[in-house]
Amino acid sequence: MKRHHLVLGLISALTLTVGGAVPGASAARAHSGTQHFLVVQTSETGSPPVIATGPIHAAGTDIQVNDNLDRFVFPKGALRIRHEAKASHESFDPKTCLGTFTERGVYKVTAGTGKYSHVTGHGRYRVQGYFIGCTENDPSNVLSVTIRAHGPLSY
Repeated sequence: MKRHHLVLGLISALTLTVGGAVPGASAARAHSGTQHFLVVQTSETGSPPVIATGPIHAAGTDIQVNDNLDRFVFPKGALRIRHEAKASHESFDPKTCLGTFTERGVYKVTAGTGKYSHVTGHGRYRVQGYFIGCTENDPSNVLSVTIRAHGPLSY
């Protein structure tokens, strides 16, 4: 059960994307379009990498603040993202020691720093994860979590 909570925490930490417009900002934003994020987590520890393509085109790091809030940190600034799961499913086969989980949800960008200080938005994400291991603390356990997210972004 401990692994399950950790994995769900990683899912929460990893999932999101960016979009929207800033109230009072000019109608013609310098950087806007569909933003895509890809996160591939292969360890239960550490901060996973985030690959951004679209208006933000960079590699960064996802830092989990809590179960529903993350910071995506890129070389030119960071994004604060609040997310909420709308549906999830999990399964575990004790004979093969294979666990699977999926999640889909929505997010909202609530703040930015640096070059992205005026970014706001919202979007959708999907998570697909697998883990192999029958004991919680077995170092040979395998984890793979892939998150794909997209939505409009303006800054």
